[in-house]
Amino acid sequence: MTITDPLMLGTLAGLLWSLANVWGLARLSTVWLRDGASRTRTLLWFFIKFPCLYAVAIWLLLQPAVSPAGFGIGFTLVLIAAIVVAAVRSTATAHGQ
Repeated sequence: MTITDPLMLGTLAGLLWSLANVWGLARLSTVWLRDGASRTRTLLWFFIKFPCLYAVAIWLLLQPAVSPAGFGIGFTLVLIAAIVVAAVRSTATAHGQ
């Protein structure tokens, strides 16, 4: 399996897109939930997160060199990692660490 294999390219694209998606969600929620949040900054991050990132996802999935199954695998790996990190942080916080 080489990097030019559609499954491999799809997995890499899914990983990178999902990382950008989690990062955008973290930035959006930080700006939105902060006291005295700037409406302009919140709208900017909302625009980056939803229309822009999802347009990139659609464009990637329409590329013949990118496997949608691979994209799903990459997306799922980052999703699982984010859930594990959140669970570990939550447990550490609950135990006062």
